[in-house]
Amino acid sequence: LVEDEDEDVEVLDATPQVVSTAERAALMRAAREYWDRQISKGIVPRTVDIAQEIGISLATAREYRALWKLEPQAHALIEALYHQHGIVDTGAFPAIGADGRVLTKS
Repeated sequence: LVEDEDEDVEVLDATPQVVSTAERAALMRAAREYWDRQISKGIVPRTVDIAQEIGISLATAREYRALWKLEPQAHALIEALYHQHGIVDTGAFPAIGADGRVLTKS
């Protein structure tokens, strides 16, 4: 089993977010826009990066990432790292830096 390193991140406020439907939709759109920008750069964002960038909980960011990483472009980046370097996606690493270098951890 692969350990998800996001659990090592200190969460300052563990209370669940209470937001309206409109706010939730806006946060999801913002997260998706961030995801799309990073993927277009060849980077698969970490769960913690999504959460910090958008201001959503780790649980919400993990849920979004789990869905979006299955899309063709993200999946191809993750598969390439696995086949080229044996790196398994845990949600805790960006796949490829903007300069094309493989990144495993921050």
